[in-house]
Amino acid sequence: MNSWPETQFRLIESLANPDDASAWKHSEDCYHSTIYRLTRSRGRHPDEALDVVQEVLLAVHPQAMH
Repeated sequence: MNSWPETQFRLIESLANPDDASAWKHSEDCYHSTIYRLTRSRGRHPDEALDVVQEVLLAVHPQAMH
């Protein structure tokens, strides 16, 4: 795994507002592929890896996937 997203503290601060759809979309765009790649590198099948991505994103922000 060579490419990890750089933590953006301003983005993290924005995520404190659950209604900031732009921040949540940016966060999902930034971390989706990283979570997926990490999960696949641990031997999960593609469908399972997508389930893990969804579970992680839901754990961070339950409204993000609605």
